Amino acid sequence: MPPIFNLETRRLAAKCAGMVAAVFFVTGRYQRDGAQAWTEKNLTNAGYRDWNGLYMRDPATQGQPVSEHKTRAREDIESRGFTIVANVGDQDGDLAGGHAERTFKIPNPFYLVP
Repeated sequence: MPPIFNLETRRLAAKCAGMVAAVFFVTGRYQRDGAQAWTEKNLTNAGYRDWNGLYMRDPATQGQPVSEHKTRAREDIESRGFTIVANVGDQDGDLAGGHAERTFKIPNPFYLVP
């Protein structure tokens, strides 16, 4: 089954990539066994182009809340001189921990991460 991505999110990412804005993806997937390559392929197949970074979880952090990984990723993005003006996610943990001027939660009828 092909990956399911929100069309409006894809449009927003494309608009940002064509502007001065940078686009970063922060996922809860673990960085192992070729996961980065197939995640990048999934993003490309879903129509995403020209992103500036992909943050994946270190397998050594297994058992820690995914929200901690995502907060650390946003801290790293900020440390590189970026201001995060919008953080878009479909789970509360995607948006927790600050480091964004605005957060936007999009609906996800398929799963909920507790």
